[in-house]
Amino acid sequence: MNTKQTSQPSDELPKKIALNLKSHDFKCITQAHILLSKDPPPNISIEGLALEVGLNRTKLQYGFRQVYGISIYEFQIEKRIKKAKELLLTTQKPVKVIASLSGYSTGSSFVSVFKKTVGLTPLQFRKQFNGIV
Repeated sequence: MNTKQTSQPSDELPKKIALNLKSHDFKCITQAHILLSKDPPPNISIEGLALEVGLNRTKLQYGFRQVYGISIYEFQIEKRIKKAKELLLTTQKPVKVIASLSGYSTGSSFVSVFKKTVGLTPLQFRKQFNGIV
């Protein structure tokens, strides 16, 4: 049941009952997923997200993982790196600009997370895969 998925559950009611979440909590968790799925990905902390949707941080983190099979942090990285890859391959924008457009506040944090996740720096990725897409 906890398979890794990042899309909204297709059958919400059975998920909610199976996870024993209150209706309000489930709606808040779904709202958090919608907010995090925006393009460009928002640069928001988990605490800020919890305030935005009206749940405490612990309940949001636990419920998000139960519903979507992935932590909020992992989901944010996944969305941001996907956006960054798209921009690296379809534009010639500088890495600092791509970092900002991907939801990162600094270029250095973006490069660090990108390299850890992808195994290449953003510029190495661009050089290696440019023209393939």
